[in-house]
Amino acid sequence: MICCVVSGCAVLEAASGSAVSPVDASVTAPPSVVSVPVKKVDVVVSHLSAYDMFRILVAETLAARGKVGAAATVYLDVATSRQDARMTQRAYDLATQAGDRQLLATATSANTQANPAFLESWQLQVVLKLRDNDLDGAMTAWQAFYAHSRAEQVAERDIFMSAATLGQEVISADTLIAFGDRVAQQYPSPFSVFMQVIFVANSERWQAAYDRLMPALEKYPDQAELAQLMGTLLTKQVYAPGMTWLSAYYDRHPDAVLVGEQYARALVSAKRLDEARVMFERLLKQQPDLPTVQMSLGLIELELSHPDKAEKWLRPLLNNQRLADMARYYLGQALNAQGNVAEALLMWQAVTSGDYALDALMWRAQVMMQSEQVVAANQLLMSYTPSSEDEQVRWVRAQVRLALLQKKPKDARRILDKAVQDMPTLIELWKDRANFRFDQGDVIGFEQDIRQALTLDAQDPDVLNALGYYLADSRKNLTEARALLDRANALSPGKHYITDSLGWLAYQEGKLVEAQRLLSQAYRLQNDGEVLRHWLTVLIAQGDRQQALSLAKQEGTRFPEDVELQKILKQLQSTP
Repeated sequence: MICCVVSGCAVLEAASGSAVSPVDASVTAPPSVVSVPVKKVDVVVSHLSAYDMFRILVAETLAARGKVGAAATVYLDVATSRQDARMTQRAYDLATQAGDRQLLATATSANTQANPAFLESWQLQVVLKLRDNDLDGAMTAWQAFYAHSRAEQVAERDIFMSAATLGQEVISADTLIAFGDRVAQQYPSPFSVFMQVIFVANSERWQAAYDRLMPALEKYPDQAELAQLMGTLLTKQVYAPGMTWLSAYYDRHPDAVLVGEQYARALVSAKRLDEARVMFERLLKQQPDLPTVQMSLGLIELELSHPDKAEKWLRPLLNNQRLADMARYYLGQALNAQGNVAEALLMWQAVTSGDYALDALMWRAQVMMQSEQVVAANQLLMSYTPSSEDEQVRWVRAQVRLALLQKKPKDARRILDKAVQDMPTLIELWKDRANFRFDQGDVIGFEQDIRQALTLDAQDPDVLNALGYYLADSRKNLTEARALLDRANALSPGKHYITDSLGWLAYQEGKLVEAQRLLSQAYRLQNDGEVLRHWLTVLIAQGDRQQALSLAKQEGTRFPEDVELQKILKQLQSTP
């Protein structure tokens, strides 16, 4: 499946299901305790010689000039000779800012001996070992960190929640996951599982995260932190057993409003919008003042083509400072759908900054174009000044979208050509043009652009997948397709579209059993029409028309607008 090469300009389309989650719960823990500011400490100098005092003065001067590594080295030398704990602490604080791994390791080791109650340096030893991929050394350092933390009467929950921040350090994902697995095995508790799953989720290995979390939920069925973690995971990737578990948890704990909201958002991710609406309304009955829930209800009604009901939920949010721009943006869509174009334009015009400014401007341009004010629409769009590379890409996409709505593909191509020429290092623009050329039937151009994107980032799983799928689907080079798709899957395991590509490649290789397994797995990961078409094709090729017909009848109704899928369904029904 060629997926995620280009995300179309969503600003000109109805609000998608993903937009129903205005507040995205992160699976990462709070900022790491390892990154600390350089702290000024009062070093006791009464017992120092004049020479030592002079050296401390030099160290502080170096630190003030930004030469913190040199300052830390001086402090370490004085602290070692004088056995001074406060100077050792100062050396450690400076070393954390120096960027010298060896210096940091030396300062950390010294500080754990001189200041054993300072837990941060114990934890930093774990980090340094993990950065070196020294799993055994990391476990030894962890045992010391854990023991000293408990000696300082730190709660077990706080120890593991703090350790979960290791996922934000520059550490190999595989090393960190292996470390989390070993810690969870040696220190069994709901909190060690929390840390373990966070490490896996940080690398977006959603199925692996579920595989570790589900057994823990059976053992600790009422642990709030694990329930919240499940809710967060479900907004990233829908998992049926997890949905069932979270629903039951909320039934047992109806006061757990956060979990209830997470479950409702998971229902949105699963495209179960009617159920999500019921759940959000239930939450509001429990706690009427939940603006993010009101926003979600507005977006659901918009998605369900009920703009009048969406307006009812969105209007009160105009007075909410945090959500006002988002409310104006979507309220503009609701008003426009009801034919109240003038007020819709006023809503969009009021969004002048922030994440929704460009999107609101695009809606204004679209309305102008629909009323045949094409020149004004283009002028409005060109008046916008992007403030970042991300906005540059979105701005280009908006121009392309407007050109295509005017049925001017040549203009769209010209816009993309100029963007690629002006900003050749932006990989997203190469992806966009590749996708455009593919849609226009220019497969040679697609391959050229997607290979150029690969030169910019050989580790981009979506680029690897796009090229690998194309080579497999066209049967142009199955060997290269295999290498590309295996690498994409290793970099980003558990993605339904990469799994689909691997399944389709197996089909092209004649490995029908493997293809059937992979495609069924991809469909479980995400109910997707293209995946279903591939799966049905493989079942037919295996001669299992009965299973194919049963599957098509059961799942085909999910995708009534998928013309190719409906053709397969008709063929199955008409063929004995």
